[in-house]
Amino acid sequence: MDDTKLPGLLLAIVGGLTIFAGLGLIVLGIISIIPIVSAEAWAALATPIVYAVMGFGNIIGGAISILGGLKARNMESKNLAMAGAVMACLPFCSACCMPLGLGVGIWNLVVINKLKDQFNS
Repeated sequence: MDDTKLPGLLLAIVGGLTIFAGLGLIVLGIISIIPIVSAEAWAALATPIVYAVMGFGNIIGGAISILGGLKARNMESKNLAMAGAVMACLPFCSACCMPLGLGVGIWNLVVINKLKDQFNS
């Protein structure tokens, strides 16, 4: 059971950082909308929309990573723990800390696979 404590904690931390980055992307999108006032500038709305979509993707991926990390720490739900680890590995769900998320996600997947029979699915 102690084998999952550190990877699960790091997965939850990566999820928190990802949510923080997602909020930052949404704020950046809102700030970039403010100067657009003319009717001809509608094409410039593409960038704020991309920021908002990326921000919401990061928030959803980060929330799943946090839940997965907490489930991995307590060895409660193997499927949710694996989903959180996979979300940390995806570049559009953890854009702020992709190298860290990739390493922590793979580490969690290896540990979960090794201890899959001990989870309280």
